[in-house]
Amino acid sequence: MKVYQRLARAFAAEGASHVFGIMGEGNIYWIHELAKLGVKTLEVRHEGAGLGMADGWARLTRTPGIATTTCGPGVTQLATALVTASRAESPLVVFVGEFPMNDDEYNQRLDQARFAAGCETGFVRVATPDASDDSASSPDPSSGDDDDSAGPSDTPRPSDTPKPSQTPN
Repeated sequence: MKVYQRLARAFAAEGASHVFGIMGEGNIYWIHELAKLGVKTLEVRHEGAGLGMADGWARLTRTPGIATTTCGPGVTQLATALVTASRAESPLVVFVGEFPMNDDEYNQRLDQARFAAGCETGFVRVATPDASDDSASSPDPSSGDDDDSAGPSDTPRPSDTPKPSQTPN
């Protein structure tokens, strides 16, 4: 099983119903897999708008909002909305693609862990299917590095968050 398949199944198993964002090279397979599992993706015109919508979802429903974009420049478009959501302590997960680690000349290359730290958020890099199970079920908020064990600070998993009586359609 591929990492994107394992992650899509983990998101669905945790109760994900909606994802906000833009499809790109780094997340296309994950979004397709989510659709097969019944998770709706609401496409936006700007990455920051998708994260803002996920933030609004989280605040309204009191369940984690989920945003997505592709790697590199797509991630940099999240900056303002990411800092805003972080300072509001909104429960969010942002799924972003990763550049090929063995290609130093890849044009969308970005140190996404450093970017996340600059936006006052955590970062989890998932490179293997087994690591996807670990990161989805038990992120380690005390870890500050960007390996497979790192977890977002103060970001609850969907199963840790109380369910609302209703959610928006």
